[in-house]
Amino acid sequence: MTRALLLAVTLLTAASASAQRTARVRVVDVAGGRAYIEPGEDRGLRAGQQVTFGRRRFRVATTSRTSAVLELGDRSLRVGARGRARVRRPRRNADQGSGLPEVTPLSAFRGQWPEPRRPALDQHPDPVPLGGGVDADDRLRLSALVGGLLRVPLGQEGALLGRGVARVRLHAEPLRERPFRVDVDAQAQLWLGGDISHRPGDGSRPYLLVRRLELAYGRDASVALGRLRRASAVVGTLDGARVRTPTFRGLSFGAFGGVIPNPTDGTPNLDVGRFGVEAHFERPDAPLRPVGTLVAHGSTYQGIDERRLAAEFYVFPDWGSAGAFAELSMFRPNNRWNAPRVDLTTLAVDFGFRTGPLSAHVHGSLRKPERSRLLDSLLPPEWTCTQTPQSGAPPTEPCAGRYDARHYGSADVGVELAERIDLRVGGTVAHTGTRDTLDVGTGYLQLRVARLADLVRASVMAEASGGSLLRRYGGRLEIGAGPIAGMLDLAVHYGLAAGMLRADQKRYIEHRAGGSVYLSVNRHWRFRLMADALAGGPTSAMLVQAQLIWAL
Repeated sequence: MTRALLLAVTLLTAASASAQRTARVRVVDVAGGRAYIEPGEDRGLRAGQQVTFGRRRFRVATTSRTSAVLELGDRSLRVGARGRARVRRPRRNADQGSGLPEVTPLSAFRGQWPEPRRPALDQHPDPVPLGGGVDADDRLRLSALVGGLLRVPLGQEGALLGRGVARVRLHAEPLRERPFRVDVDAQAQLWLGGDISHRPGDGSRPYLLVRRLELAYGRDASVALGRLRRASAVVGTLDGARVRTPTFRGLSFGAFGGVIPNPTDGTPNLDVGRFGVEAHFERPDAPLRPVGTLVAHGSTYQGIDERRLAAEFYVFPDWGSAGAFAELSMFRPNNRWNAPRVDLTTLAVDFGFRTGPLSAHVHGSLRKPERSRLLDSLLPPEWTCTQTPQSGAPPTEPCAGRYDARHYGSADVGVELAERIDLRVGGTVAHTGTRDTLDVGTGYLQLRVARLADLVRASVMAEASGGSLLRRYGGRLEIGAGPIAGMLDLAVHYGLAAGMLRADQKRYIEHRAGGSVYLSVNRHWRFRLMADALAGGPTSAMLVQAQLIWAL
């Protein structure tokens, strides 16, 4: 029995000794209180084992396949030092390694992270001009146009008429360090014709017409003086002043006041004034890019004349646009036009969208005549009023105010059939609710080919219209070419229409033919010539128009 126990102990000791062996190691680097030695796990080293360098012993902290790390503490080792480690031989049939863990499917991570948000969406820096101001090309813009229009009668009726125009437009910012600007838009014109000076409205053909003569200071907040091309978003030309506050989070305020130029010849008219305030909102950085304006304005002529409140709001998302405009007019009690004290005189809605090759646009509006004491002094009474007949007698006041609205609607749908082919169909309808109702409706179908053989373009359109005054059906073909891209463009067109005037029930066939030439000599000089001839319809004449444009 004793011999059996001794034999078992001897065998176990021998097996343990055979399972262990000595591995020689070498220090390859020392840093941060650690020594890095070679080899590693491939020679049997494991974390927790001891390594001997002479009489000093160190414990293995971590290992990799080819190296191991020793914790030195307050001791030291030199690079190149050699030592020994007692390592255990791996079993022959032991697993050489473990498999990778099972991959987690992507569905397990769904919803765990929020949608990424671009940092620029939360950044709203104030605009800062670079280089001390606007580029030189933007600080001075000057253009001049010389042109003429000639009407040549082709029948026995009518007279030869002509008009010559010389127009100059200027935008200048002479002070580099100050936001001071000057804007001018003026033209000289001359009408020619045998009896044109004796025709009605000769005073509306002045020799000199100034559309804009404006001095302004400021960019965001600004002050403007002179003949303003637009006093606000809904008020036109004004001889006076306009101020605007800085924009804060897209919102700014403004005010304007002055006199209205004479509507016939454009000369200053001190008898008519206009004033108002405006609030404007615009956020081009928002997803819908909203734009809104609210304007309260009035006029004076022999006392307070007009009082109006106008509002418009539009959004411009990526798929299109949508918006509306409305205007309220306030009238005095017992006014001549039989209008209520507060009347909705204008309402318009507009909607358009584009998705892929499909696009559409819809517009609708309600409008009532402009009414004021100023217009009464310039126009016959029936122009601003549908008068009420008195038992067979000529119409007299008061006006039949509830019959004076004009309703208008339009719609069109287009589709890109191919990369360069576009098909569009649309129509309009108008209804005037006067005592003598007037209705007009039109429809059209248009096919356009942008390029044929990278040179020629073509457009074919068929249209039909009918109403209380006229019925008309026709078509039009236009062919154009740009033989020299960006420099020369040529186009010709021909139209044929059949119509009938309801007043005399006479039918006619009208031909219309013409063409145009556009020539851009260089970045400064451009020339355009257009000609149209009409024959067979109510009017037979030739129209010729030429323009020569120079721009700095």
